[in-house]
Amino acid sequence: MSLFNAHALSLVKPVVHSSLMKAIPSLVDLAASCGWSHYGPSQWEFLINAGCDQGWLVRDDSDESVTLGCLLRSDFPDSKAVALGMMLVSPSARGMGLGKAMMKTAIDSAPEDHRATPIVLGMATEMGAPMYEKLGYVIKPKAAVTRMHVEKDVLQAAVADSSVTIELLSDIVTIGELDFRVTGLDRSRALRELFGTEGAKVALARDSTTGKVVGGAMSILGLGGGTVVGPLHGELRSALPLLGTVLDCSHGSGAMSLNAIGVKGDGGIVDALIAAGFEVDAELVSMTYEGHELPGERELYLGLMHPTLG
Repeated sequence: MSLFNAHALSLVKPVVHSSLMKAIPSLVDLAASCGWSHYGPSQWEFLINAGCDQGWLVRDDSDESVTLGCLLRSDFPDSKAVALGMMLVSPSARGMGLGKAMMKTAIDSAPEDHRATPIVLGMATEMGAPMYEKLGYVIKPKAAVTRMHVEKDVLQAAVADSSVTIELLSDIVTIGELDFRVTGLDRSRALRELFGTEGAKVALARDSTTGKVVGGAMSILGLGGGTVVGPLHGELRSALPLLGTVLDCSHGSGAMSLNAIGVKGDGGIVDALIAAGFEVDAELVSMTYEGHELPGERELYLGLMHPTLG
C-alpha cells in the first residue's frame, strides 16, 4: 500500500497569510477538538503574524467553515531553512491519511535550496514522531524539548552569579542579533510580535569582566496569567540570573513556564532548571528532514521561543 492516499492529497489546499487570518475561528475550533483549548484567537493571530506566510488547510466537504486539518510554514531569510509546524488533524478525520498528505505537500513545496533543513520546530509528540520518521524526518536527541514550569515562590533563580552582569533592554535589537547567531534563523518578525505583547521584558547577560554578551532572554505575560519565557539563549551560567531578572519584572504571582532545549541527566539546562525548582510537564522531540544539522550555535540554545503565550 502506498504511504500516501491520493484522495487525501487532493483535499490539502494551500492558503496564504490573509486566508489563514480569516480561518482563525475554525482553527480555534480545530485546536480545541485536538485538546489544545489554550490556542485561542490571539494565539493563532500571533503564530500567523510572527512569520507564517503560507499554510495548508483541509476543509469539511459539507461545511467549508469547518477545518479538519492544518499545517503552517515559515520561511527564514538568509538561511536555508523552512519551518513546518502546527500540524493538526481533527479527531473526526483521523485515519484518512490527512497528516501524511499535508506533510508531503509541504515538503514538496519547499524550494530545492531550502530542502537542506526543513524543521519541525521541536513539537513532535511520541504519537506523532513515527509518522514524521516515515516521511524522512530524523530525531535530534540533543535537541529534545522539555516543557517545564515552576511556581514563582519556589524558584530560586534570582540568586546572582558574580561572573554575569544582567541588564534590561528597551528594544530587541541586541537579543535579535543573539537569536540569529544561536538559531541561524531570522526570527526578527516573531521577536517584534513578542516584544509588542503586554508586559514583555528583555534582559541581556554580559561577562562581568569582559563585557561580552553571554546570554539573553525575553518574558511575556502568559495566557491566564503567570510568565512565559522564550527565547532563552547563552552560556549555561547566564540562564538562572536571566530568569530571575525577567521574573522580577513580570506580572504578579503564578507560574513561570518555558520550553527548555535539552535532555535530563546531561548536566545541561534541564538539570539546572530542575535543581532550581522547575517541574517537567512533557518531553518532546526535535526533528529535521533527512537528519540535516540544525543551523546556528545550538549549544547556546537554552529555551524555545514560546509561540502560544503560555
